[in-house]
Amino acid sequence: MAIFRRTAGMAAGLALAAFACGNQPSHDLITVPPPPLPLLLAVTPAGHRAEAQVHTAVQGDSVRVSLTGDGAATTSWTATKRQNWTTLTTASGTGAGMARWTREITELSIGIHVDTITVTAPGADGSPFLVYDTVLISSAPVPLALSAAPAALSASVITGSIAPIAAEAAVTITGTGAESVGWTATKRRSSTTLTNSGGTGSGAARWNRDASALAVGIYVDSIAITATGIAGNAMVFDTLHVLPVPVPLALALSPAARSASVPQGGSAPADSGNVTLSGDGAASTPWSATKRKAWTTLTTAAGTGSGAVRWTRNATGLAAGVYLDTITVTATGASGSPAMIVDTLRVTAISGGPVPDLGVMASLHGKKIFPESDPWNQPVDTAQVDPNSTGILSLIGLTKSFHPDWGPTWGFPYIVITEPITRYHPTFDYPNESDPGPYPIPPNPPIEGGGQGDAHLLVLHRDEWKLYELYSLAPAAGGQWTAGSGAIFDMIHGTQRPAGWTSADAAGLPIFPGLVRYDEVYEQGEITHALRMTITHSQHAYIFPATHHASPSTNPLYPPMGMRVRLRANFDISGYPAPMQVILRALKKYGLIVADNGGDFFVSGTIDPRWNDDFDNLLKQVKVSDFEVIKMVGVITQ
Repeated sequence: MAIFRRTAGMAAGLALAAFACGNQPSHDLITVPPPPLPLLLAVTPAGHRAEAQVHTAVQGDSVRVSLTGDGAATTSWTATKRQNWTTLTTASGTGAGMARWTREITELSIGIHVDTITVTAPGADGSPFLVYDTVLISSAPVPLALSAAPAALSASVITGSIAPIAAEAAVTITGTGAESVGWTATKRRSSTTLTNSGGTGSGAARWNRDASALAVGIYVDSIAITATGIAGNAMVFDTLHVLPVPVPLALALSPAARSASVPQGGSAPADSGNVTLSGDGAASTPWSATKRKAWTTLTTAAGTGSGAVRWTRNATGLAAGVYLDTITVTATGASGSPAMIVDTLRVTAISGGPVPDLGVMASLHGKKIFPESDPWNQPVDTAQVDPNSTGILSLIGLTKSFHPDWGPTWGFPYIVITEPITRYHPTFDYPNESDPGPYPIPPNPPIEGGGQGDAHLLVLHRDEWKLYELYSLAPAAGGQWTAGSGAIFDMIHGTQRPAGWTSADAAGLPIFPGLVRYDEVYEQGEITHALRMTITHSQHAYIFPATHHASPSTNPLYPPMGMRVRLRANFDISGYPAPMQVILRALKKYGLIVADNGGDFFVSGTIDPRWNDDFDNLLKQVKVSDFEVIKMVGVITQ
């Protein structure tokens, strides 16, 4: 073809030259056709770029296919692709046209993905033509979020501390554009000072706590953090515990000394001491106790926090004398440790006579209350009858029954004690007629009626051989006691109350010596003293051994306090059970003493579960008419 183009050009040039020279051409004009146009393929644009967020769809695209040159209009073209995510919707044509495709990119990962669209037109220059289709997959925008950590902070400080306590919380902003988001922090309490109250992007809020003006207690502040363009806020709750000044751990042991007295062969009482731990950590501090002597046995030798150390004493085989032991309590880390109680055991020689037991309703084993010369122990079986005996008894009611005022669930309780014992000075309603004390009152004392009614307490001290009686006894604040009145009696030598004085009984008499007791009736088989009785109506008078009246009445036929009656000598007791005969014999020999107002011919005894009510109730067969009043001399009516 190139040669053909040059030959045709040369021929045309010669013809023109001949014409220009005036040479006459031939009569036939030679027409030279234009050269043929080559077939060319062009595709525009040569590439496409699309952007989309991950998992989203993007629209399709297209390119223009251009064919020029001879035969272009009838030339066919085709398009192909490489990637699965491309779908050709117009993949072929004839002559100029459009190639089209769509993209399915929802499963494409973040990054750059390229496909090649290849357009081919056979015989055309520029074929095949490559179109590069580029898709940029980016991540989806993340919503902005604000948080602060930790959500709560706390600190402890001793009251009066002037050093501030620093604290901080991490501020975290996440999401698209988080690094350019500003935030601020605010607080509520004046004791909080913000030292870093704002920033851009994630950071930290910082503050100081000033406890110098705060009292002991718990204080809570809230640090609120807000960020531009983010709804709501993040909160940090800041708790400040203002603590009291630390209290050093201390150990105290009380009392400093304990003592007990026991006759040779008698049982030695147990004892205890109060272990007091105070200060910080006292409740969880352990302690332990030791002793030195073989006659001491620790029954509570260790504990945690305040408590009691307890021990028993075994006086078996000990000769008469004074024995000392030390109970040592140790608490690691406590001031005052080790602490000691000096324990003294006095073993007394027995000079003769029985030794009473210890405890509630204890047997006295026949030990005498008061000397033989005491009025309570004087027989009246041969005494003269009072001239007004019939009149006095008739006014009481001759058909009324003797009433045994004792049994398994009623009567007077009593207790025999020894050292150690805590002694008290009760506050009296009648202090001018009461012995000031101190009075030994054991833990959980057996108060008459459980503290209801007359609430008497009768205590016998075995080693002193003294009787302590209290009326209307009740606990008071601070571990103390109140009482209506109180009296102390020496059971060895006897005690006479001053004239006009009451006691724990209305007549000024002791109560215990006049009680019907189980140990006398069933163990000794003999009662060797007078018994206590009450009457409904008494006279404004008293007779020895009484020292106090209990009525405003001046009726001379009403009994005065201290009046004595006895069961008639001819009263037949043979039909009664043996225990009841013990009581009836005592009524004949020692009689009854009027000691208080109450039920007529109610005779007092002890409360004891061992009493037999069936036997006792047989005594109700005895009537007032079976008694006679002992002649009264020296009645005091003032």
